[in-house]
Amino acid sequence: MIKKILSFIVFSLFLSLLFIFCISFFIFIMRFLGFRYDRLLSVFIFFILAEIIAYPLEKGLKYLTKNIIKYKMTSIKNLKILYIFAYTNITFLVMSVVDYFMPSIYASGLDFFVISLIASFISLKFDILEK
Repeated sequence: MIKKILSFIVFSLFLSLLFIFCISFFIFIMRFLGFRYDRLLSVFIFFILAEIIAYPLEKGLKYLTKNIIKYKMTSIKNLKILYIFAYTNITFLVMSVVDYFMPSIYASGLDFFVISLIASFISLKFDILEK
């Protein structure tokens, strides 16, 4: 029992550190493009809210791509292009909405587009399309 609890704590710590690393990477890119914020906590809240809002939309997109693969409706190459386009739009729109409601974050559309595009390629790499 203690071994399970300890492994859960270690796994949770690993996921937390991975999440912080990913956010720090995106903050670096966004800072380079002109992203401004009042406090660092605002940035973490921004990314957490964006992920919470985008999660159901991303799951729906992954479900759609699995069904397209299952029923062989298009080629894998076309599906990857469609997936990158849809994922980029979903992430861009969610980040824009969260930015609109958070006055402590100042970012341009280019910031959101670049981050969305990078996130879509990362998601594509780890998604069902590559398996």
